[in-house]
Amino acid sequence: MQTPRLSAAPFAFVLVLTAPCFAFAPVAGASPASAPRREPNPARATPTAAETARATAPVLAPLVLVLPFAARADAEPDWLSWGIAEFVGEGLSLAGFRVVDPDAREDALDATGLDAEKRLTLASACELGRRVGARYVVTGTWRSESSKLAFTAKILDVERLKLVREGSANAHVSLIAPALGGIIVDVSGDAGRAPAARRELEKLSGLPQEALMAWMQAAAEPDNAMQHLTVALAADADFVRARLDLAEAQLKAGRPEAVPATLRPVAVDAALAHRARAKVLLGRATLAMGDAKGALPLLAEGAQLDPQPEHVLWVAEAQLAVGDRQAARDSARRVLEMLPGDERAQDLLDQAEGREPEGDGLETTDSVEP
Repeated sequence: MQTPRLSAAPFAFVLVLTAPCFAFAPVAGASPASAPRREPNPARATPTAAETARATAPVLAPLVLVLPFAARADAEPDWLSWGIAEFVGEGLSLAGFRVVDPDAREDALDATGLDAEKRLTLASACELGRRVGARYVVTGTWRSESSKLAFTAKILDVERLKLVREGSANAHVSLIAPALGGIIVDVSGDAGRAPAARRELEKLSGLPQEALMAWMQAAAEPDNAMQHLTVALAADADFVRARLDLAEAQLKAGRPEAVPATLRPVAVDAALAHRARAKVLLGRATLAMGDAKGALPLLAEGAQLDPQPEHVLWVAEAQLAVGDRQAARDSARRVLEMLPGDERAQDLLDQAEGREPEGDGLETTDSVEP
């Protein structure tokens, strides 16, 4: 029986994107009852740790980079460009996708010098996706038409440098949340139609307008983020994403001591993306307060839940802080395998191996062949 779509979506909008695979690899040794029984091989009676990890680890969902939707008129407010991206990214997270951390997105934009609020070419958008290890990039445009908003969206395949599909939609300004909710369901395919994901998306689409608008403004105005996010949480105290963003803003404002209280209401049964980010934020706050030993397990748990490069790099930071150079070296190398040439990962690797970071004017003991 086909799962019904979000009834609140006021438009027809169809985008197709390969849905993430959430199947678990079979455990070594498991077989159908009808299969002939095999005698164990004495020489290979015990699988190695690596083999066991490969056999039991879940297949990770694709990592998606969501870029700000470019305004199609110069007079349009910039905050909505960022706000739409935050909403779509949040919805994809709730549908089970892994979405690139905002800090990693900001670093990639800074490194390329691209203006995220302008329309990007397919090649430029995919280059941003490649820099953060994303499999797909979601980008688009928007404009206001009287009391309505018009959207277009594009789904890009980073590996194939290809436009997968594009589409458009219109919605009354008061229905922006259910309109974007409909986009998310179509983009996420079967993942967004799963019962649990559908319930989360319906809650996201039903946000109070005041909470939604304040949260969207916070994404575009980092200097005033705490003020906007406080307004959003006053309108809806259960708005988990706003709570996570407030913790991020507190860290950037040099207030790590405020983060534990902000994150305490985040439930242990929250969406995986929320739990992962909450652990990483709490670990970063703990690290900033000088407790590297307490921060490390929090950061490690967050990176295990969602092993995107940004999270693994924070693990490496904590490993260095506690003096575990071997583990920090392994973490940095893991990121460099995902993102060859990443400057932060290379700096951490240099520190773990006792080399001075490049560009500081100091000589190193290592000789480098030209």
